[in-house]
Amino acid sequence: MRPLFSRRALGAILTLGLTVLVAAPASAGVCFTSGKVYIQQKVWDKAALQLECARKQEPDNIQLYSLLGIARGELKEYASSGAAFAIGIQVATKKKEEKKIADLKNNQMAYMSRLYNQGVKAMSLAGTVAAEPESSATSFPGFAGAASPEAAITDTTVYSGYTGTSKIEEATYYFRLASMIDPNSVDTYRNLSYLYALLGRADDSMAAARAGLALAPNDEKLARNLRAAAVGRANRLYQNKQYLEAVPEYRKAAEVDAAGKLLYKSQIASSFYLEATSLDDKAPQRPAMLDSAAIAYQDLLKETPTDSLQMRETAYYNIIVIYSNQSKYKEAIPVADKAVAEFPKSKDILSLAGQVKFNANDYPGAVTVLKQAVALDPKDAVPHQFLFLSLSKMNNKQTESVAEYSIYKALSEGSSKTGVALKAWVDSADNRLGPNHQLKKTLTSEGGYPEEVRIFHDNDKTLESWFYWSKGKVVTFMEGQVLSQATFPPSKS
Repeated sequence: MRPLFSRRALGAILTLGLTVLVAAPASAGVCFTSGKVYIQQKVWDKAALQLECARKQEPDNIQLYSLLGIARGELKEYASSGAAFAIGIQVATKKKEEKKIADLKNNQMAYMSRLYNQGVKAMSLAGTVAAEPESSATSFPGFAGAASPEAAITDTTVYSGYTGTSKIEEATYYFRLASMIDPNSVDTYRNLSYLYALLGRADDSMAAARAGLALAPNDEKLARNLRAAAVGRANRLYQNKQYLEAVPEYRKAAEVDAAGKLLYKSQIASSFYLEATSLDDKAPQRPAMLDSAAIAYQDLLKETPTDSLQMRETAYYNIIVIYSNQSKYKEAIPVADKAVAEFPKSKDILSLAGQVKFNANDYPGAVTVLKQAVALDPKDAVPHQFLFLSLSKMNNKQTESVAEYSIYKALSEGSSKTGVALKAWVDSADNRLGPNHQLKKTLTSEGGYPEEVRIFHDNDKTLESWFYWSKGKVVTFMEGQVLSQATFPPSKS
């Protein structure tokens, strides 16, 4: 998910005309008059000092705030400048002085535009860049929400020009200053949330996005930036295999992005599991990590809709694997039964459920689900393996057990012959096996050649399995004699 930004320049003309500077209230004091004179002379520090004095004497003087905002802006005291314009607009609004409101906003925009456009220029020079490592900007100031105008007007911090080398930092710096002049600029917050995300500053990016959303709750760009910032750091930690550090970040992401909540919960569960598997088998914290992963996947299942098939199937599968890795077969079986009931056509679920039941000594139960797995994919060796193992534990199933063992060995270890090579192999039976072999009889009874022959060895014996996939039948020969036969659902291809 990529954040979005605004790269348009802003424009405004500073109003320093006679209508602002000459027409003074009849009750204007010495401080205000002196401040105006210093403004005309562009002696900004003395103008600010006198106008600050006048503010205490004439708190309702609208012109005073416009001039004070200008003086502070020229001194690069941007927090105070923005606050002066804001208070002036508040006073003019109460008095319903529309013209003066417009003049104040125009002057405010003039200073904000200077800074905003410097940010745009730096961002343009940065071009398309990858996110910078978090450590590259640890000393760079973070985002602070706008202070109240009454508090900010006394903040006379001077902000000099940016002196670093990073164009992303430079753009961030100037947009941050622009937001001090005009805390109501939504575009500024869009860009800040975007740039802080590039700097790897997820908390700052989210704070900037939230500040913008407080002004424009339905702004999709800001909403997207908030989501991207929330999950961006989590994903970077996850990709860097810092799984435990990623967990709280995914939780933060779930708080701000309800639509992606399930995905983040899945990543939390995965983080615990990957952390566990990265540890040595005997590490004391490994069991706790596996338990945390199982609990996280169970929590995910509770919230995942029944139509989210892939996520539910994956969660079931992982819970069963986790319990199996801990030899907690009693805990795994109820989960496996639920998974089989919900996904009766999932070969992976059925195969895993069969393995769990085998390890729990439930051989009849294992045979039932493993046969279902084989029916779905008779070419997968693993279900045949555990079907053989399960059948071998049942005294009345030895013939089936031998057949499944043969299939398992053929599929897992056998060399395959098809097409012309298969025909040549079958036709050479007399030369290979002598006159008493049973291959020709099978060739006749089955009405032709199999689709595949797999040749394998068991101890010092050579065996071959003939797979009639389209008929759903396999015949295994040991040194030319029929050893076993088995059937399965015919393959459609």
